[in-house]
Amino acid sequence: MHRIPIEELNVRYAVNVHPTLLPEGRGPNPLAYLTFDYPQLNGVSIHEMTPELDQGPILVQEPFDRDPGDGFDEIFLKLWAYAPRALRRLLDDVDHYFANKQNPAGGSYWPEPPQAERTLDAATATVADALHLHARFGQLGFFLHTDDEHPTQVRATAASRCQHQYPPGHVTARLSRGWIVALTDGLLQTQPTFHHKPV
Repeated sequence: MHRIPIEELNVRYAVNVHPTLLPEGRGPNPLAYLTFDYPQLNGVSIHEMTPELDQGPILVQEPFDRDPGDGFDEIFLKLWAYAPRALRRLLDDVDHYFANKQNPAGGSYWPEPPQAERTLDAATATVADALHLHARFGQLGFFLHTDDEHPTQVRATAASRCQHQYPPGHVTARLSRGWIVALTDGLLQTQPTFHHKPV
């Protein structure tokens, strides 16, 4: 989430491990886009660091397949598995990879998704809506708007379709393990992380 000022370093090799197949998907947190929008770009890229974010020459890439049900958290775990493999390849012959680095043209930059795309209005949302946001943003969390709270960032979501007597958008319980919130067609259990004050 932060750029090291490479122009101020005096090192022979400086590399970054990036969680897409560059040059596509430059940016601070591309996993939310990989989940549903660009599954063909699942992979790890190791590139030489330059003053421009994620634009250095590509040294090593490791693509990987995803299962149909993979969301943010599952892709994150696959990155954990493939990144060391890519790094071992680089370190086994670092001079070769730097001598043969690739400077692909074009590419894309994916900004941090706006809060509006990460917000669930419990008064109108379905269980499918909640599970979709959870799959897309995983451990990053999303913002939940209930009838008595400002949008609150939440994580660790489970949701179930069921008939209930609660008004949609109502926090039905505040438990030690999180909240239970009524949706239009079921219940959502989630863990608040912090309160987001309205702008």
